[in-house]
Amino acid sequence: METGGTIKLNFDGVDALPSLFMNVSFGKLIPEFGIRNVVQSLKFYDISKVQLEHIRRYFKRFNEAN
Repeated sequence: METGGTIKLNFDGVDALPSLFMNVSFGKLIPEFGIRNVVQSLKFYDISKVQLEHIRRYFKRFNEAN
């Protein structure tokens, strides 16, 4: 993220996205790099619409809380 690169996340075989995962991954990146930079740097592959919506809601709630 410091070099402006892309983080590729492959969700093939992932059945659930627990809050613990999002807190220790996205939740650690956002305060350090900013929500805009994190969102722009992440590219999701093999992700269901439900999973993607779950992540979008996480970012929205995180943004509204800060």
